[in-house]
Amino acid sequence: MKKNLRRIARELALRNLYAHEMGNPLLSPIKLTSLNNNESILSPKAVPFATLLTEGVLKHLGFINKIITISSENWRIERMSYVDRNILRIAVFEIFFLSDIPAVVAINEAIEISKEYSEKDAPSFINGVLDRVKKEYESGYLAESSESDQTP
Repeated sequence: MKKNLRRIARELALRNLYAHEMGNPLLSPIKLTSLNNNESILSPKAVPFATLLTEGVLKHLGFINKIITISSENWRIERMSYVDRNILRIAVFEIFFLSDIPAVVAINEAIEISKEYSEKDAPSFINGVLDRVKKEYESGYLAESSESDQTP
């Protein structure tokens, strides 16, 4: 199955955030492009969105982590796998900061990516957390409770 540009971009952002969290520097757009060999023809076109996601997550990391913590009952973010927490971070960034992407699309993309990059139980965990994020976001609770952490 051929992946669309935004899926490729999300996967590139996931890889970049993972590498960053492991102590490696963020990858340049050229290096980001070379990460996804299977879709190398499309990858250069995916880099701008991948860069937006990567930079957006890092810019709003405190806010995003707080949202995930509030929405993942009994799970500290440090206990989540590196992959799962970065998949969640990307989706939360999309839900809160990219108004052109419906929350259900961000959630579905996160679930699909977790099927490829994480453990077998990860999709249901990610779905549960993001479903709570979506419900609380739509009710306005999370935005109000986290306003002080949000960078304009």
